[in-house]
Amino acid sequence: MLLKFAPCCIPRLLATRSQPQSALAPPLRANRVMILRLVHDLAQARRVRRVRRDPTACHRRAYDVTLTSAGRAVLAHTAVSVDVVEAATLASLSANEQAQFRALLRRLMHAPEQGAADACAEDA
Repeated sequence: MLLKFAPCCIPRLLATRSQPQSALAPPLRANRVMILRLVHDLAQARRVRRVRRDPTACHRRAYDVTLTSAGRAVLAHTAVSVDVVEAATLASLSANEQAQFRALLRRLMHAPEQGAADACAEDA
């Protein structure tokens, strides 16, 4: 489900510092192959730069991923757009309801596998 938004999420994960490419998969609940493709596409668009972590190491495929200045510009524009859409979407809710909604979303994001496991147990 989150993979639809992964091209936007990867720059957010890199906003404060470089990350090992392998560290990008768990927060997006994606496999390494999908992350490889997404990072490749973002690198082709010059939004991120891949740098080999240690060229002398045994594992030659270990890369750090860093935002480029173009990637930072797109991230800044995207963040403003997301804030505008979020404000418009949640405008009909009170401040308390908005806080509850965000809390529920955080809860869902941290435990999606549990809901699927419960549903499977009920079917058995």
